[in-house]
This record gives sequence, C-alpha cells and structure tokens, in this order.
Amino acid sequence: MKRSLVLLYILLVSTIFCVAQTNIKAELDTTKILIGGRTSLKVSVEVHENVHPIFPSFKLQQELTPGVEVLSIKCDTINNIDNKLYITTYILTAWEKNTYKIPSLTITVAGKKLKTKDFLLTVSEIPINKKHAQPKPADTIVEIPFAWLDLIPTFLYLIASIFGLVISYLLYRRMKKNKGINMPKKKIVKLSPYEEALKAINDLKGEAKDVIDQKNYYTKITTVIRLYIYKQFGINALEMTSGEIIEALSCQVTTSKIDELSNLFLTADLVKFAKYSTSETDKEYYLSNVASFIEDTKIAINETNLEPNIETEQEEARLEARNKTITKVIIIAILMLSIALLGYTFYEAFTIVI
Repeated sequence: MKRSLVLLYILLVSTIFCVAQTNIKAELDTTKILIGGRTSLKVSVEVHENVHPIFPSFKLQQELTPGVEVLSIKCDTINNIDNKLYITTYILTAWEKNTYKIPSLTITVAGKKLKTKDFLLTVSEIPINKKHAQPKPADTIVEIPFAWLDLIPTFLYLIASIFGLVISYLLYRRMKKNKGINMPKKKIVKLSPYEEALKAINDLKGEAKDVIDQKNYYTKITTVIRLYIYKQFGINALEMTSGEIIEALSCQVTTSKIDELSNLFLTADLVKFAKYSTSETDKEYYLSNVASFIEDTKIAINETNLEPNIETEQEEARLEARNKTITKVIIIAILMLSIALLGYTFYEAFTIVI
C-alpha cells in the first residue's frame, strides 16, 4: 500500500513538474483584414521532450467562431536541448464586415488543459468614395460598317472550292474511261536465257571456293542448267529426270556436249542422294562445263526484238489497278476538302453580311 502511494506521489510530482515547465504562447498575425483577407493565429507550446501536447483540430473551412473560417492548418516542431517547441498555425478568413472575437484555444499537456488568450479580429470593406462614384451609362453596340474588301478572302475560298470540285469531276470521268493518273512505271529489263544463265554462273563462281554444303551447291548448278534448257530449247527440264533431259537434248546438241552434261547430272545425283563428295578441282570443272555448254548452245539474239524496257501484261494490269486506286483516293480527298471549304465560305459570307 505504501509502495503504491509512493509511486502515485512520484507520478503526481513529475506531472506537476512537466506542466510547470510548459510555456504556451498565442499570436495573431494582424487584427485587421479586408473581407476575404487572411490572418494567421500562431500557437506555440514549449514542453519537456517526453511530453506531447494536443492542439485543437479543425476541418478545412470549418468555423473557428461564427463568421471566421479556418482555411488551413500547419504544424511544426523544433527540438531544443531538453525541451521541444510545438508550433501550430491556423490560417483564418472572414467574408462579412464585423468585429469577431477569436476565442481561446484549449491545449492539453500531460492531461492538463491550458488555454490561450482571446483576440479581436476586425473585418472591413474596401473603402469606396461614394461622393465621386457616379453610375455610368451602358455602352452602346457599335456597328461595324460593311466593306466589300472583307469578302475578298471569302471569294478566294469559293474559287478554290469550285476548282477542287471541277478537278474531282474530271478525274472521275477519266477513271470511268479506265484511265487513272499516269504514275511512274517501273521499267523491267527482260534478259535472254543466255544472259540469265551467265549471270547465275558468275554468281556461283564466287561461292565455289568456300562451299561447305556440296548438296546445296550442286543443286544450284543443276537448277541453272535446267532453267536454261527450258527457256532456250523449250524442253520442260524442271519436271524431268536427268535421263529424260539427256534423251530430249540428244537430237539438238552434239554428242560431246551431251556426255559432259550427262557426267554433271550423274555427279550431282551422287552428291545429293548418295552423300558423295567432290574435290575443289571437280567443283570448278563441272561449273566450267556448264558455262561452256551455255556458251556453245546460245542462239544468236535478234537485237531488233529485244527491248531493254518491256513490261509484261501482268505488270501492266497491276500498274493500271494501282493507278485507279490512287485516283480514287485523290478524288475523295479533293472532294472532301472542296466541300469543307465551300461550307466554310458560306459561313464566312453569312457572318460578314449579317
């Protein structure tokens, strides 16, 4: 029992000591403001470092007293050696002319309630000199005189819109006659079978020295010679076996050339199907045989029938379809722009005249 009394006594003494060490101060930034002006109520409490004071809490735009609103609240803390300084600033305003009493605020420190002093806040109106304040008559509406020069931009818009409609109509008629806008055509160079095969052989010569996949290499060689035979002699070599190709060529090519070609097809079949491997010399040898066969069997080219820039019928049809599509897009774009410009022209003319 005595122990409890001692602890209670110590607690009471420490509380009294903490409260005794408390310094509370309240300041009003200004006591006179205009309607809608602002003033700040600054409340500071210095207490022991282990004590935490409790300040009054207000919601934004809540009235501190009837007619005076709290706009915002800002809290700061400053640490000293043994004490702490707690500062709470209330931003106040009022909207009616009057003298308001700012009531004291209650601060709770270690369970004890401490109050600040009261303040008077005077809210005034903006001063107006009523003797010299004479009402002015309302301004009359000034009519702007009409000028034909103001219509020049409108006439230009009208001409541009009509011109666009005419262009759209002419392009539509041209498209109806299966004539679109003449777009630049891609020139296609048609090579002879000899020129195509010679170009492919030259490309293979660059690969002959660094060939790793012999099956792919010999497939390319036989493909070149098959295409050449198909285009040069009219023999469907792409879908024939090696024996059938040799038999079909026997009546058009000399025996020596047939033997060289037959040897090439035999070696290529061994490489592709029997995993046969040839030396570097064999690769160049068979490639030179193909080049020699192509060179010896070429047909004299009639220069008058070869035109370097000839378009096929399929390409012609594709280009014609492309031109029609482009023409349609251009017609729609010009038409929409002309209609929009025409509507804007009428709107501007109506605005200026009326």
